[in-house]
Amino acid sequence: MSWWVPALIVFVIVLVIIIFGLIFTRNICAPNILITDDITASVEGQIAGLFDISDYGIRCVGEDGNIPKVEIEGTLKVVGCYIQTINASKDYNFTIIKIESLKGASTEEVKSWFITQEGDVINVRVPATSNKVANIIKLAPPKDISQTNIVIELEVKDNENGETELHEILLRLEKAKPRHFWDSC
Repeated sequence: MSWWVPALIVFVIVLVIIIFGLIFTRNICAPNILITDDITASVEGQIAGLFDISDYGIRCVGEDGNIPKVEIEGTLKVVGCYIQTINASKDYNFTIIKIESLKGASTEEVKSWFITQEGDVINVRVPATSNKVANIIKLAPPKDISQTNIVIELEVKDNENGETELHEILLRLEKAKPRHFWDSC
C-alpha cells in the first residue's frame, strides 16, 4: 500500500514536465510558423505584382530581368508562375524546353538537380476570372554548391486556341547562410 504514493508523485512530476515542455515548444515555434505564413503571402504578393491591374496571362519568377537568389539548404525548391485569366477558365501545358548553366556548376550537373526534367509537360487549369500561382519547376540541389546561375526555357501552350509562348527564367542558386538551431522549429 505504501508503494503507490511515490509512484503517484513520480507520475505527477512527469506529467508537469511534459506540459511545461509542450508550452515551451509552442512558445518557441509558433512565431516561426506565423513568419513562414507571412513570407508565403509576401512572395505571392510579389509574384502578383508582376501584373498590371488590367494585365492577363502568365508571368514566371525570374523572367523580368531581375535574377532572384535561391538559397540552397539541401531541400526541395519550387519555381512558380503566376497565371491570371479574364472571362473563361484556361487550360495550359507547360513544357521545359531547356535547362542550362550560365555560371558555376556544369549544365549536366545542374540538370541532375531537377526533378522536373526537360521535355516534362505540366498541365495547369485556372478557373475563369481568377489567378493562380502554379508550381511548375521542382529542383533539389545539394547543400554544398557553389554559386550557380541557370536559365530555364519554358514553352506554354494554351490548350483552347493552340497558341504558344516562350518564357525564359533566370535563377541564381547560392549556398544558404548558416542559421541557429531555433530557426528550424
